[in-house]
Amino acid sequence: MQSVNKSLILGFVIIILIGVGLLIGGIVHLDSKKNLIETEGYVVSIYTRIGDDGFKEYKPSALRYFVDGVAYETSSVRWFKQPIQMGDTMTVWYKKDNPRETVISNVSNETMSLALMGFGGVLIVAGIALICKYLYDVKRRKKV
Repeated sequence: MQSVNKSLILGFVIIILIGVGLLIGGIVHLDSKKNLIETEGYVVSIYTRIGDDGFKEYKPSALRYFVDGVAYETSSVRWFKQPIQMGDTMTVWYKKDNPRETVISNVSNETMSLALMGFGGVLIVAGIALICKYLYDVKRRKKV
């Protein structure tokens, strides 16, 4: 007669909890952008450097974007691996009540949120399926 391996069940529960965390993270990420408006910014200045891995990295030091006909400039704090050139467009999110406060990304808001929620959902389903399969196998072996 085989008993239930509690360590294995705990591992499956941890997988489920990681999935729940990613799902919640995706929802929070999506919700955090509710007060932001998306627009296109144009690269007007670029920094380049050689990263720790030996490859060239790019950082838009100035992005110009327009809100209600008024031009604003912002800069990125992030370095990017893909080449960036003058005039390239990047997504800029600005606060409704203060267009000078921005978030810059080359990934759309929905893409990142959906990726987090999708991967979280997969982990939740996989964890539950593994627990059910394991418990079914244990129950079946007890009958033999």
